[in-house]
Amino acid sequence: VPVESVYAKAGGELLSVAPAAVEDAAQVVPGSPRALALAAAPDVAVDIVKTDPDAPIDPAVFEAGKAQYILCQACHGADGNGMPGLAPPLANSEWVQGPVENLIRIQLRGLTGPISVNGVDYALPIPMIAQSFQTDEQIASVLTFVRNSFGNKASAVTPDQVAAFRAEVGKPPLTVEDLIKPEPAAEKPNDQ
Repeated sequence: VPVESVYAKAGGELLSVAPAAVEDAAQVVPGSPRALALAAAPDVAVDIVKTDPDAPIDPAVFEAGKAQYILCQACHGADGNGMPGLAPPLANSEWVQGPVENLIRIQLRGLTGPISVNGVDYALPIPMIAQSFQTDEQIASVLTFVRNSFGNKASAVTPDQVAAFRAEVGKPPLTVEDLIKPEPAAEKPNDQ
């Protein structure tokens, strides 16, 4: 599938959605005085409460995340294997299974620049766009789904964890240098 077709389809779908009304001070217009002040502010240091990676995942949260993932699959693929030249895989990803604050911050601010996933470098020719228009519950559910699908197994994400980083909305997209380096992905056992 030509990359242009993916962008045309995703862009058309995004343009068909009516923008949400600004109801919260955390929602800002890019380039506005508030957005410029946020961009100049230092990153938020948050002591995030960790959740148990072995705790059962609420099926309702998982299903809500699965429904939210439809937006992500335009670039990351229905199977989470990404799209060559466009987006890295989420499947068996050390970034997905790593520190939850990385994924929350990427959802709220976007990601630009190169990233290495499972030892493969991705240039990200088009930055990942911030998804801060989603509610804390929507972000928590889609991240819980991704962290527990496509061969990933990690803790659930809670709306409170997402809310802890809402003050970063409006800041420039993140780069790998802004994130906590995850542990390398666990080796898969050989199925021979």
